[in-house]
Amino acid sequence: MPPTPPPAPTTAAPASLTGTLTSGVPCGLAMAYKTARDLFLKQNPGVTAKEHIVNIGPLTRELRDGKITLDLFFSLGDEEIKTLTKAGKIQGEPTPFLRQFMQLIVRKGNPLGIKELKDLGQDGVKTVAICTPERTLGRAAEQALKSAGVWDKLEQSKKIVRLDQPMQTKELVFSGKADAAFIYAACATEGFKAADPERAVLGKADVAFTVPEASYEPMYAIVAVPSNAPSPELARQFIQYLLTPEAQQAMAKLGYGEMKAEAAAKP
Repeated sequence: MPPTPPPAPTTAAPASLTGTLTSGVPCGLAMAYKTARDLFLKQNPGVTAKEHIVNIGPLTRELRDGKITLDLFFSLGDEEIKTLTKAGKIQGEPTPFLRQFMQLIVRKGNPLGIKELKDLGQDGVKTVAICTPERTLGRAAEQALKSAGVWDKLEQSKKIVRLDQPMQTKELVFSGKADAAFIYAACATEGFKAADPERAVLGKADVAFTVPEASYEPMYAIVAVPSNAPSPELARQFIQYLLTPEAQQAMAKLGYGEMKAEAAAKP
């Protein structure tokens, strides 16, 4: 289960901060990170930011294997954080800062008429692409398919293809080699298309529907401070800023859920 979201602070980080902040960011969170980064830097002109933006799998392995040094590690979900925590690469408690939603994409025109998860069990469906269980999206997709009662049928008929990266599953649908794939909802927004047309869904596949949240464990984008971070205190100031109303509202416009409302809804 993901960690309990902390309450959002009501004030921004102090304006007297200085230093360099180096962040590792998966492609799927690049827009959200850059939006918050620019607002933070505007308030703190003494801070400079560097970022290493790659797919979540390679990013996780690079930090796990000691190939990169970061002040902040941004994760698409908690499975990747578990890998790094187990390897002793994370200090303190990771912080959920955005709610993630899941959608099902299909080939353009939706030729099989897929409108709900149960439709994936029809004979016309030949391949469903999902991530491996080591990816939060892969875990959620498996849970959703089991909830809909179609997982066993798809698995027994060898129609499920599991890949390491969310981008790889999308590409199978783009190329017509898969009938459907599960994605993070933010990947199918106009903003994502403008910022990263290569990885964007719009124009290459159709969104069949948003997967009911009750069918899988909640997914959160999470940020953590690596154990060897050069500037851990500055990193924590940025994490605090991510949870401010200003940052939350700006990032929510990109297709994510605000943590402010999430924290308020919890007992």
